[in-house]
Amino acid sequence: MRRRTKRAYRVLLWLLLAMLLAAAGVAGLHLWQLARDKARAERLLWEMRQTALSAQTNPVQTDMLPGPASGPGDGPLLDTPPDAGADTAAGGENTPSQPPSPGQAPDGETGRPSDAPPDPMSGAGEDVLHDTPPVPTPGNGAGQELPAHACPVDFAALRARYPDVTAWLTGCGGAIDTPIVQGADNMYYLDHLPDGTNNRLGAAFLDSENRPSFTDDQSFLFGHHMDTGGGVFSPLLYYQDAGYWREAPDFTLHTPDGCYLAEVFAAFVIQERAYPYQREFASAGEMRTFLGEVCARSQIETSVHPAPGDRILTLCTCTSKTNDLRYVVCTRLVPLADAEG
Repeated sequence: MRRRTKRAYRVLLWLLLAMLLAAAGVAGLHLWQLARDKARAERLLWEMRQTALSAQTNPVQTDMLPGPASGPGDGPLLDTPPDAGADTAAGGENTPSQPPSPGQAPDGETGRPSDAPPDPMSGAGEDVLHDTPPVPTPGNGAGQELPAHACPVDFAALRARYPDVTAWLTGCGGAIDTPIVQGADNMYYLDHLPDGTNNRLGAAFLDSENRPSFTDDQSFLFGHHMDTGGGVFSPLLYYQDAGYWREAPDFTLHTPDGCYLAEVFAAFVIQERAYPYQREFASAGEMRTFLGEVCARSQIETSVHPAPGDRILTLCTCTSKTNDLRYVVCTRLVPLADAEG
């Protein structure tokens, strides 16, 4: 009897060990695939930055050998492309404990109401992975936002290779520096890069029902936030630090029709179906009510006070805490000519 019991225990232990080894193997494969996807995404971003800058602003150097790069937070033009063979991914906490200022290195998906199109981030955060987006230090030529006074983005060249590109967004001290695409629906670019390559990091994209000219009362941008290995909108969570707004009070949005300063006026966590996803408002009173509700929810205080008639750009990502929570950063679009004046 004792021998049978001991034998049963040994069998059970071996089974548990086999299960642990199998789980470790699956996790390792997942991290390797994620690192590969991140390297491919960074390589494509470098290529798109080269294409985006006009020859007058910064000629593309095609004779440079590939070299390592620190990631999506690098500047609009890198001296060398990122290493596409990188197979390592850095882990991180769910949310940075102290979101860094644009000059510091950081420590380390969107909802829809039931009557709106399906939430583009729903289901995409099941393997929620947190990014540690690099924020280059000042003076090293990287992470600097595109010039605001004149649009340096060659959209004709970009669209010749990537026809879904609608804009280019920079912000968070250069930690966000990315093309914006728009698909036929809000699902495709959750797991595809701008060139159509399947990639779990996806791309930053404009709501499929918004006008690509950003002339709706409210336009929506979506992007992943992940715990490990990427996430184009991960830096949005820096605004969870109430003081971060003073370090990065706005974004720059370049479009073929004009360039804008996107002034941050609210940031908060909300249930995915609770945010009012309205692209147009029936009246000034309706928009005033919307703005009041958004500002009341905000976890930060700013000096920006939008009013009916302003155009709103809302950036959405997930919090990585639960699949039904979204982090929203609301901005007011101001033409750069007006902002500079």
